[in-house]
Amino acid sequence: MHEGIERINTAIERATADCRHEVLTVQPGGGRSENVLGIALKRGQAVIDRGISMRTLYQHTVRHSQGTLAYAEIMAKGKVEIRTLEELIERLMIFDREVAFIPARDDRQVALELRHPALVDYLVKVFEQLWRRAVPSWRSRPTRPRSTASRGCSAPSPSFWSRATWTRRSPAGSA
Repeated sequence: MHEGIERINTAIERATADCRHEVLTVQPGGGRSENVLGIALKRGQAVIDRGISMRTLYQHTVRHSQGTLAYAEIMAKGKVEIRTLEELIERLMIFDREVAFIPARDDRQVALELRHPALVDYLVKVFEQLWRRAVPSWRSRPTRPRSTASRGCSAPSPSFWSRATWTRRSPAGSA
């Protein structure tokens, strides 16, 4: 258990430095502050510079956040995929499917560092289930969506169309 933002960030930075293959993250809520995005960019750049893949889930509301859009464009230079969902679970970070971080209090001042293989495997499965339901974004020229009702999400703002990718999701169970 890590108490206080400084200790939590130190533990996450250590996991980032030790990571060799993959980072999975869930970032609930809307757009992130400039300070938070700066920290995320520093960590993310260290990951992509080493060729590590990264998949991140955000809520649909970040599609209206210029800061998050700019962050996504920078991160897209690496092996990074970003998707969004209407609703997400609490914050989650998983490194190499070996260590995970979750908040231990609502104020996010305490985090649990989990290393038990069964717990981490369970959290990976939760992440993968959310990932399959999420809408891909920020990759290439957008294609016209079928309709907002058929996607189960609200229509993005016109400014979003110039940056995001909308693709049809595969039926459940297909690769």
